[in-house]
Amino acid sequence: MLLYKDLVDAEKNNIIKLNWDIIYFGVKCHYLENQSIIDFATANVANNIDEANNLALLIESVDHLDNTLIEIATRFKIQTSIKKNILRKLRYLSLKKLSNQFEKGKISFTEFSKLLTTFYDDHNYPVDMIPFISYMPVDGSVIGGENNIIDNFKLFLNQECEWINGDNVISECEIENLDD
Repeated sequence: MLLYKDLVDAEKNNIIKLNWDIIYFGVKCHYLENQSIIDFATANVANNIDEANNLALLIESVDHLDNTLIEIATRFKIQTSIKKNILRKLRYLSLKKLSNQFEKGKISFTEFSKLLTTFYDDHNYPVDMIPFISYMPVDGSVIGGENNIIDNFKLFLNQECEWINGDNVISECEIENLDD
């Protein structure tokens, strides 16, 4: 799961523009820790951004998440029309974080594959992820082959990075601190 600091790093790399839409959909769809709500509201208050609405959220308890999400949607007029793009960017960030952990040897291939599968299962089985899910058949390849999974995963991340670059004009798609 992503942390608020992961979003800050992604914003520095022009992958996202941090706002309440990102926080709302990220928490609601389980890409972000609930604490991200408090962290973002705190940062906004510290930067004198819409203090009244952000302070009200700090008073709300994250223990009452459904009510807090309703408050966010009401106070900040969440744009449901951009949900799909936000979730795609959050998916990219989540998978890039996992990729960084694997590439730096912090997790084994077995753990990496299990985490990919869990992510796939937990996010409604996205069709475009099938080529790197170990239990899914891929035309012309050996099911679950380590090199095949890694190659398909890298190809997928590159395609997502290209999509982000097209959406944001310029972004690095590399986030150094995303595996801490």
